[in-house]
Amino acid sequence: MSCDAPVLPLRFVQRGLSADPGPFLADQPSCRVEPLDNNYSYAFDYSSPHGILLFPTTAAPHVLLASHRGAYLPSNSSGLGTVDEENINKFFQENSAKKIGLLSQDYWVHVTDSCNLGCFYCYIPEIEKFRNDASDFMSHETAELVLQRVFEDATSRGVRRLHFKFAGGEPSLAIESIRAFCLLADRVFDPLVYHVSFGMITNGVTLPKQLIDILVTRQFNVSFSIDGVERYHDRSRHRGATKSNEGTWQTVIDNANVLQANGIAPFFLHTLTTANIEGVAELQSFLSGRNWNFRISLMRLNNRPSGDQKERFINVLAELFEKTANELPLKTRFERHLQFAEWNIRRKKTMACGSGRNYLAVDAKGGLSSCQMAATPVANLATATIGDARQTLTNSEATKYLVNPGLRTAGCSACFFKHTCAGGCPQHTANVYSTINHVSPWCEVYGSLYPIYVKAAATHLYRRLKFMQNHGKNQSP
Repeated sequence: MSCDAPVLPLRFVQRGLSADPGPFLADQPSCRVEPLDNNYSYAFDYSSPHGILLFPTTAAPHVLLASHRGAYLPSNSSGLGTVDEENINKFFQENSAKKIGLLSQDYWVHVTDSCNLGCFYCYIPEIEKFRNDASDFMSHETAELVLQRVFEDATSRGVRRLHFKFAGGEPSLAIESIRAFCLLADRVFDPLVYHVSFGMITNGVTLPKQLIDILVTRQFNVSFSIDGVERYHDRSRHRGATKSNEGTWQTVIDNANVLQANGIAPFFLHTLTTANIEGVAELQSFLSGRNWNFRISLMRLNNRPSGDQKERFINVLAELFEKTANELPLKTRFERHLQFAEWNIRRKKTMACGSGRNYLAVDAKGGLSSCQMAATPVANLATATIGDARQTLTNSEATKYLVNPGLRTAGCSACFFKHTCAGGCPQHTANVYSTINHVSPWCEVYGSLYPIYVKAAATHLYRRLKFMQNHGKNQSP
């Protein structure tokens, strides 16, 4: 690995914006150094991302260093020393060592396929829309079976951290299923041996006290799905089948405030569509003003976006990243506040997500899938173990690339961003192209935006650094 001089921005050889994207091919080294202004530059390694390094542009024997953790370190304790290619490389290499922790496994648990809304981009094929209760939900017996299978798999593989994320449909319609699952988990997993945590993804429309009690007692992490600020959100998230029905925005925000008052910081999930894209900057300002963080995902319909759509998404999001970098309060880290797709600028990836490996999905009947978007389970836990399901995923032509991303030969394998973007949602790619061994339908959007996102994170980090230079390094922004 080598870093090039801090001169030109990234230059790419790429195909034009079209319905059939191709990989981004770079004509320069993957470790980039670029100036932020006349005084400071930043470094980022696209081949093995472990955060952003911020330092004075002119080489100096003593520098103030902003590390990938956002900490400000004097050079005489653990800084760079002389700023040159060798020391930049050394810094990234030292910080790239993985910390050894407990082996973990995540499970997305669909407790029901009923929902009280009817979003047009929902990926559940047989969802029951606009219901106020769950017509079908995970039974006590199914939950018991699922947890026993999880226990067997965790024991055999040495997994000690388990996270269960309840979803649906709308999980708040199946409160008793959630309660029973948690109580059964208490019985199955010895807290002296296993660390078990819970989460929930909800549309936020129904949050009764009995559910809040569960969330607070067990310290769930809770994510609210929203479609933008009120005028955009209520177009697609309303209580009846037509747009004239009552919108849900104010209810969602009220419920988020209730959770926050009870000690749970709400997180927001925003699916960006052609119907709400013009409101994304306003949404960011709204959430930032309440110290709420969010993640943007691009719509995952089973067709290819047009060149015009991709260009529109690139322009709006590039402007959003730059705006956020310059306006976000300094107490919040940029990439924590505004997460995008499956990106993580601190971690090298071979696939965008861990589906099929350290991430699996279970439906209300005990069917096990590689992820929540997979239409057909690969096994039913009533007759198969999780180990059996893993073997099926490994052997299947449709899913073998999930289990072993290194097998991919097309698209992403030759891309400059293969260890950063890592290909976008693999299930979305499979839904559109009938294979995971292909670039994402949003490939050109991801590749065009990644350098802009990195620079935005560096710009916000630089603002933090200047604050601390002016107010003292021990002064919190």
